[in-house]
Amino acid sequence: MKVKICGIRNLDEGKKISLLKPDAIGILVGYNKKIAPNVISEKKAREIIRNIPEKIDTFLLTDKTNSKTITSYCKRIGNRYLQLTGDIGIEEIDKIKSRISGIKIVKVIHINGEKSIEFSKLYEKCNSVDELLLDSRTGNKTGGTGIIHEWNISRKPLWLAGGLKISNLKEAIRTVKPYGVDVETSVQNPDGSKNYYSINEFISIAKSF
Repeated sequence: MKVKICGIRNLDEGKKISLLKPDAIGILVGYNKKIAPNVISEKKAREIIRNIPEKIDTFLLTDKTNSKTITSYCKRIGNRYLQLTGDIGIEEIDKIKSRISGIKIVKVIHINGEKSIEFSKLYEKCNSVDELLLDSRTGNKTGGTGIIHEWNISRKPLWLAGGLKISNLKEAIRTVKPYGVDVETSVQNPDGSKNYYSINEFISIAKSF
């Protein structure tokens, strides 16, 4: 079971979380701070990624939908994975893939009804999308909502996020049987800093599968 810890805010957090041996970390760039409190500057993102052990995959998360903007982010920051959380068109994804050698693209599917299944199929057919990630949507806020979506419609190998926490992680994994799990809000302290005890426990549970 793969584990990704999202919302890394600075190099110190990145280094400490790396010691807990997750498979990947996620860094948020380009978001509105009101929508994504853990968003950081390109400079900080680049610093974190350049100092993370090679064996840990680095994900850049963005809700931008313009291929030129996103391509510029990736080339300046140096991430290995790109996680697209916005409603970006397939043509734009194809452009990103063609412009960045070796980039792996993960498309987030926001679960908010039966139409989400049909929506996910469009990205499944897109050769430029390497993986899918299911997450929850609440109003205008997408991802990191801490709300559990309908696991029973997530019946294929993919990343699972949205409301995952220590108390429900085993149930989620048994229900969905995902490729990996992604967590942000439930392993944070009230001030937004990362809770390393919770992260370590979350990773331990996931790695027991």
